[in-house]
Amino acid sequence: MQYQFAVRQAFREVSDGLVAHTKFQEFRKEQEALVQSYQDYSKIATKRFKGGLESFLSVLDADRQLFNVELELANVQRDQLITLVQLYKALGGGWGSRTRFSAAAPPVSPVPAPSGN
Repeated sequence: MQYQFAVRQAFREVSDGLVAHTKFQEFRKEQEALVQSYQDYSKIATKRFKGGLESFLSVLDADRQLFNVELELANVQRDQLITLVQLYKALGGGWGSRTRFSAAAPPVSPVPAPSGN
């Protein structure tokens, strides 16, 4: 009985993870299209300002709106990656004591060492 419950729960978690990941993928594509349209809007506002047809306030407003939709896109991408991690976890994770890094391995530095020149 407990085994059947665990199996059902695992299938439910995997199914929920797949659905959530798919929905966030679709939403991300929509958000990317929105970012593209605001980038175009920002370019047009800048050209209109340089041509003397708009005030600089319209350029600032276009850039502010672009920044807001870019932030929203970053949030959607984060949420999509979170659902992917949850899906991996539901499928068994793949991490644990076997995947620990060796203590003898040197740390990787993200910054290159300065040259001796």
